[in-house]
Amino acid sequence: QIQDPSGAPITGDARKVTIALVPAAGGPQAKLYGAATQQSRNGVATFRDLGVRLAGAGYRLRASADGMPDALSQPFDVVAGPAAKMVFTDQPGATSVRYTEAKTITVEVHDQYDNLVKDYDGDISGSFFYVGNISIDCKSAMGGAVGVLPPTKSTNGQLSLYIDSSKGYSLNASGLPNLDRTFYIHGPAAKLGLHIFEQTSMVLVYIEDSAGFSVFNYTNDINVTIKSATSNPILEKKLIQTNVVDDSSLCFSIPADLPKGTYTITAASGALPATTAQYVEEGVVTPTFTPTPPTQIPTISQTAAPTDTPTSSPTTVPSDTPTPTPSPTETPTPTFNPNVVTIYNQPNFTGASAALASGIYDAASGQIPLGNDAIHSVHIPAGWTVVLYQNWYFGGNSAIYTSDVADTSGISGVCVVGPNENVQSCPNMQPTATQAAAIPTDSTATTSN
Repeated sequence: QIQDPSGAPITGDARKVTIALVPAAGGPQAKLYGAATQQSRNGVATFRDLGVRLAGAGYRLRASADGMPDALSQPFDVVAGPAAKMVFTDQPGATSVRYTEAKTITVEVHDQYDNLVKDYDGDISGSFFYVGNISIDCKSAMGGAVGVLPPTKSTNGQLSLYIDSSKGYSLNASGLPNLDRTFYIHGPAAKLGLHIFEQTSMVLVYIEDSAGFSVFNYTNDINVTIKSATSNPILEKKLIQTNVVDDSSLCFSIPADLPKGTYTITAASGALPATTAQYVEEGVVTPTFTPTPPTQIPTISQTAAPTDTPTSSPTTVPSDTPTPTPSPTETPTPTFNPNVVTIYNQPNFTGASAALASGIYDAASGQIPLGNDAIHSVHIPAGWTVVLYQNWYFGGNSAIYTSDVADTSGISGVCVVGPNENVQSCPNMQPTATQAAAIPTDSTATTSN
């Protein structure tokens, strides 16, 4: 309002009035949004769309007009609005970041203008997966959740995460968009690693730093040679773009026509020390048991007894020796390996089989040798535990078993826990559960969903 020296409004005055924001000393340097200049009418200038988006205390507004002294408003505070999103405070907006060592990262709940919502009282939860997991057919297993972040209350709208290895996180909170980010933890490239997937005859060559963390930004060529003790190199392969996994690995198949024998696989790249591994080509081996042949029943002849009465149609008198009853065919008994879990594609431990060591196996990444929905019975050695999952990425309903499962179906994920290992290391373990229809109930099973 435009006033005379005594404070009375000057109703006939018409001039432009401008509003400016004055932050408190040491406070945030906020911006005033909206049309800050208006024409007064009858001594009054009205501002309908001014706003301050940055939360802070002690703000003031300054009004100025030509030929008149400035006027200051009383101090006022701006507080955060309703929670609208979650953000990482370090490099906000980035979908992936790289660090050279373990680091604590802070997640904050913000309003639509990126103010910290300190009074947020909802839970933050989510899941994570280890970056760089490679399946038996050399496909990246990224996307398969292997750990769960239990619901946790934030403190003043903040939650801290300790990132100690390369992981991908997906965080969620009620009513807020999910927050996804991949963290890469590694130092400079220091050594080569080499792994052979015996089940699929695939070879993975990868790069590690001095601490054993996978390096994800390595761009030099990787040279691989396979040779036997008596032959010239039979395969030389360089890194090509289509075979790169996570920017740092070379994956290829061992030639199908490789003669039987023992071979040395050597990988080398630049100044890194070369690494080698032995591979034995044995031909096709069928992993099934040999059934016990049935007992052979000897043939017993029967002779007609003589008679004193001649007749044109002699009658055969049965022998006193009874006709033996054939013994039933013996049921083949499978031979179980006590050091692994064995899965079968038919009920009652029959059909094609495959051995699973301690670990996690997801059909979505091709990690189950028999394929998706192909497991129909499972042999579990004493002291071992198996969790069967209904859906890809260890989702849906699940069941925990500590002894054999003779008949099951609809299995897309398996977690194998060896003796002295904790079943809570399996993905998506929950304290309560509902049995899935596709996963059978027996006396050794508990379930989760």
